[in-house]
Amino acid sequence: MKEVINILVTRVEQHQINSYHYLYHYCNDLCFKSKNLYNYANYIVRQEFINNNEWIRYNSLDKMLKHEQVYKELPAQTSQQILRLLDKNWKSFFKAIKDWIKNKEKYLGKPKLPKYKKKNGRNVVIFTNQQCKIKPESVTEVYQKCWETQSCRDFDSISNVHLLGEEPRVQYFVD
Repeated sequence: MKEVINILVTRVEQHQINSYHYLYHYCNDLCFKSKNLYNYANYIVRQEFINNNEWIRYNSLDKMLKHEQVYKELPAQTSQQILRLLDKNWKSFFKAIKDWIKNKEKYLGKPKLPKYKKKNGRNVVIFTNQQCKIKPESVTEVYQKCWETQSCRDFDSISNVHLLGEEPRVQYFVD
């Protein structure tokens, strides 16, 4: 008798966006603004840690930055996801420091503070399932709200993408 193993599989949809794609400039702009928010928030957390040995966690940081222009340039949930990512990076730093104290031979040197993204670099942009909707039809249609600081973009023309299941994830990234 064969043993039945149930495996949860996450279906993913991936869209390659190169410099000739009609969404390239929009995505590139979002990635640049994401980098700005990440660096701005990282500066605040680093300064607080260096000067007062205090770690500003996600909830406090989100409240502090909510009214800043760099936060408002992206959709609110996207900005929150970027701050969560930064908080995760700091959490990893503190975990590495604790492990370094116990097992220095595993490391080449003392773990360093999370670094800034390059000035002209880009950062990941995360959209939540509340920002993107996938209809269970043969063609994926991604809808997004028009944000106050962004011009509206036409996402209805994405075609020739077939769903393999009911709830795939959509990933857009810039080459």
